[in-house]
Amino acid sequence: QVITLVRWFLDRGEAQKYLKINLSGLRNRQIHHAYLVQPDGSRVDPVSMRRGKIRFRAIAKGSVLVLQYESTARRPRLLRGLVEGTFWFEGDDLQVVRSRFTVASARPDLVPRFTVVGTAPTRRQTSENGLSVWQFERRDVPPAAMERHVRAPWRYRSQVRFSTMPKWDTFVAWVRDLFRQAGRVTPTVETAAKALVKHQASTAEKIDAVYRFAVEKVQYEQDYARVIEGWEPHLPDQVLERRYGDCKDKTMLIITMLEALGITAYPALIRTWSLGDVDAGLPGAQFNHAVVWLPQQEGLPEARFLDATAEYLDRDNLRIDVQQTDALLVLPDGWRFQTVPGRPASSETVAISLEHQAGRRWNADLVYRGQAAGMIRRIGDGEKRRFLLESIGSGVFWPGTKVVRSEVDEVDGRLRIRLQMEAPDEALDASGNLRLPRLISDGWTALFRRRERLLPLHLHGFRKVRFSLQSSAGALVTDATIEAAAGGFVASWGCSAGVCTFDAALEPVVISPKHYPALADELRRFYGVVRASKTQLKPRG
Repeated sequence: QVITLVRWFLDRGEAQKYLKINLSGLRNRQIHHAYLVQPDGSRVDPVSMRRGKIRFRAIAKGSVLVLQYESTARRPRLLRGLVEGTFWFEGDDLQVVRSRFTVASARPDLVPRFTVVGTAPTRRQTSENGLSVWQFERRDVPPAAMERHVRAPWRYRSQVRFSTMPKWDTFVAWVRDLFRQAGRVTPTVETAAKALVKHQASTAEKIDAVYRFAVEKVQYEQDYARVIEGWEPHLPDQVLERRYGDCKDKTMLIITMLEALGITAYPALIRTWSLGDVDAGLPGAQFNHAVVWLPQQEGLPEARFLDATAEYLDRDNLRIDVQQTDALLVLPDGWRFQTVPGRPASSETVAISLEHQAGRRWNADLVYRGQAAGMIRRIGDGEKRRFLLESIGSGVFWPGTKVVRSEVDEVDGRLRIRLQMEAPDEALDASGNLRLPRLISDGWTALFRRRERLLPLHLHGFRKVRFSLQSSAGALVTDATIEAAAGGFVASWGCSAGVCTFDAALEPVVISPKHYPALADELRRFYGVVRASKTQLKPRG
């Protein structure tokens, strides 16, 4: 590819980012032009240009950078007959004058298939002297739409994808061969599996025992001595001995241990959210993750997926970047795509009980389930946890809240945090007026500030909140009781018998631009009324 950039710096801060330009990671690079044009029209060459690193002494406001470079990449050699890739016509912050992509092949057995996304480019195909050429071009392309909270935003941009693999059968056969050795049940695997389930009777209990062992006792770690090991699993005996492995190692360990117990399971390949959706029309190596798929069978009324890399998640949950992806099931006699179910809002929750003791002293009991619980567990103990708990005090309750004492433990498989806190004076003033905690007054409003969106909104963290407030010093009352329901958003706020209760849930994980405006309007209306309400503490007697 040949890239030509002409960048006009309107402020000094942006210019400083380009004092050092690093192109050293490009294969077979050639730098054709690299210089500055100052506001007075003079040309300034780099002070250094070695090994792909370009350095300028200074870049003044109003200067123009001219940079042109070329690079080539070798095709991957893991799978014979496969050349694949993606070309984007748009840039993050660039007005593209001309963007052109060319594929040429002199081999009749390597005929690419294409998928065009977004605005269609001009397309040409020619053939001469045994060379077939496909060319795609767009001119005057504006910068790509940029919005926050979008999964893999580049998948919505104008692009052309290609692959030379004619059908999925070829790719699946290659994967099946790579996984064959790791799928054999050995005496070591059988002995280990039976030892795990000697006290379990049902199929569900046996599956849970094997899954917990693979998650908790086998560390998730990548160790590739050869390139092929990025695709070929290590033998289960080896994984059992060294007690670590990557996603496919742990997947095949679970599958072989379950097979030793008479339970059927198969590997499933996943393209996680960070890479965007699988393009089912272009067979190829699009995947970066492996999980276990258990079909419906005796003792298992519903099919399910298991992800052995979810070390910090609740055992009945899946990683957020796996949910609602299309998994490629590698079956003994075929293959098919199966959508990984998305977890309902009830699986991504936080339940909070906040009680006022006296003066500025408050006690909080928080129980997390889902991705938020996993992120908290991952932090571990020590200074990072202390900082996290202080952040919860200020972010969930009131800015300036001080955590006096804390306890973190597990209750029935859920993460529980108990806090003793000193709230700022404005949380509850001398007249008994209560300033509502931030999670109640603001909630998800930061995600819905826009009136409309160009790209889908992707939700992370908890999607269901239950928050109760009370005081040992008296009864809490409010002048407003409100409910909301629109587009998967359901919420309520009110007080009864001295206790105030806030409930809110966002059911969809991804909100399309079409459905966003109505949901956003209702959500902002609800939180606006909650913020405007008056909540007071009425002392006893």
